[in-house]
Amino acid sequence: MIWTTLRLTIVAFAVGLFAAAPCSADLFAVLAPDNKILRIDSASGTVTQTYAIPDFIPVSGSTTSGLAFDGEVLYMSRRLGTADYLFRYDVTFDFWYPGPTFLPTIPNPSGAPQPISGLGITPDGFGGGNLVAATRNPAGAPPSYIFQYQVLPGFFDIVLPDGNNPVGSLPPTMDAHGADIDIATGELWITATEFAGSAPTLRLLHTDLAGNVLQTLSPGLSPSSNLIRGLGFDNGSMFIAGRNVSTSTNFVYEIDRTSGAVLRSFALPGTTTLAALTGGTVFVPVPEPASIVTIAIGLAGLWGRRRR
Repeated sequence: MIWTTLRLTIVAFAVGLFAAAPCSADLFAVLAPDNKILRIDSASGTVTQTYAIPDFIPVSGSTTSGLAFDGEVLYMSRRLGTADYLFRYDVTFDFWYPGPTFLPTIPNPSGAPQPISGLGITPDGFGGGNLVAATRNPAGAPPSYIFQYQVLPGFFDIVLPDGNNPVGSLPPTMDAHGADIDIATGELWITATEFAGSAPTLRLLHTDLAGNVLQTLSPGLSPSSNLIRGLGFDNGSMFIAGRNVSTSTNFVYEIDRTSGAVLRSFALPGTTTLAALTGGTVFVPVPEPASIVTIAIGLAGLWGRRRR
């Protein structure tokens, strides 16, 4: 009886062991075709960890993709053939979920589904959430659309498209290259190239799900030598990922979301193309001292009872 009580006590205390674990903040970037994800300290620009994308996930045929983070799980879209699929990686406990899950979009004039170029997630607190995707707007194709999917909690990927997909679209001159949702505010931001007038212009768009542009920023980067491939939020700051075509170098820029000014930047290692960016606060399951003391006291009490 005492040993049964002991086991139950240990389980009960263990459940509370990680309840108030500390957190850390990071950015995550996908490099193509290296088939890996970089974890980056957003304060210093240092790559702190590299996650190899496993062999069961084929190398993407696209240099743009989507990446979102809910604090524990990375959501990565990957273009395989002519369709996009969703894969999930648990950063906290270091495992890939079974997959993939098909992410339906709509066909462009060639008949192939429009490629996803950005993801964002609003978590529901139960291991799922509302996943939002932005798509490319190739020449001669429909505009960049916004799609919505419901990710159900559980070990296996269950993703349900919104019945009204697409839920929105950007102005026809905009070609979306990245997207993310600031979980703290619920704001959806999209990186895009605007094709209007004599030259393309890089834009940062704060939109709603219908695609209505609430705010437009113009980062101080030359579109003739720079490509913007992703967007992410970390510690209240907005970052975009760009590629300098002339030097084959990838950069991450912190952007003032009121003016579009570049506050600082740092280069990433390697010369392969950066395909996506996201960020956020990572849940770290570290035992709390108070919980450890509680367990020790409980074990000591039970041991004393057994000796009597």
